[in-house]
Amino acid sequence: MTPRNTRRTGAVAALAAAALTLTACGGTPAANSGNPAPAADGRLSVVASTNVWADVARAVGGDAVSVKAVVGATGDPHSYESTAADAATVRGAALVVFNGGHYDDFVPQIIKNETGKPVVEAMKVAGQDEHAKPETAEAGHEHANEHLWYDLDVVEDVAKAIAAKLGELKADAKDKFTANAQAFTARIDALEQKVDAIKAAHTGVKVTATEPIAHYLLDEAGLADVTPAQFSKAVEEENDPPAAAIAEIQKLVTERTARVLVYNPQTESPVTKQVKENAVKANVAVVELTETLPEGKDYTQWMGEQIDKLAAALKQ
Repeated sequence: MTPRNTRRTGAVAALAAAALTLTACGGTPAANSGNPAPAADGRLSVVASTNVWADVARAVGGDAVSVKAVVGATGDPHSYESTAADAATVRGAALVVFNGGHYDDFVPQIIKNETGKPVVEAMKVAGQDEHAKPETAEAGHEHANEHLWYDLDVVEDVAKAIAAKLGELKADAKDKFTANAQAFTARIDALEQKVDAIKAAHTGVKVTATEPIAHYLLDEAGLADVTPAQFSKAVEEENDPPAAAIAEIQKLVTERTARVLVYNPQTESPVTKQVKENAVKANVAVVELTETLPEGKDYTQWMGEQIDKLAAALKQ
């Protein structure tokens, strides 16, 4: 898979830093912080903001960890409001894994005073400043796209960062965590080969999306996302898109300028639903991609199926 040099360089640097520190917020750990003790069965407690990152942590930690996701298959991390029980669970974890980039803000809110809390934040592993406008940021967006689990390179780096953190917390299982991460990234490499095949066959093909959920996947597949920037921005921020942007995306599908419509059913609104209906009427292939991991699937199964759906749609 062709690397995105600017972002990957930042990711490698951030990963190296992640392996050297367990401090989430900097400063001197509070007297009562320290590392939480392992569970009674000896496993480390890992809490992730979503079931996607929980599954990555589970793949790396294996039977040496106990993993819990705060937001499950049907939740929306953008708008999730944590409970007192969630806060207790997060604070009691040996390791917290979250996305960052304002995607799952309830996690940093919970741990903001937990100095010394071991964390893996995907946005930082990726080397992305949530307030900057790097090359990976889309037009009309004030920060880089936060849907990092659709960036296979970053998912690999997050897995390695989790292995490094777990190895520091449970040194006797360090080699096991490293081996598990290597096995996981090998499965990701197989997915990257599928994406490369799409790129070889369909580079430059125009697609559109109701929300920029799969930005990184579409970019790596060499596809041209022609979605109006103001439409994407409004949907992502749960606002009504401007009338001109709605008209523009409707034209993209009704005139079949876009070969595929990428549709996120978890952010469905009357506007996006109408876009989907018009795409179906125009015989534009609709590919549903989701925010969270469906029940009964692991990350690589789920992502592999989604990549296969995209490939099949492009052949229509």
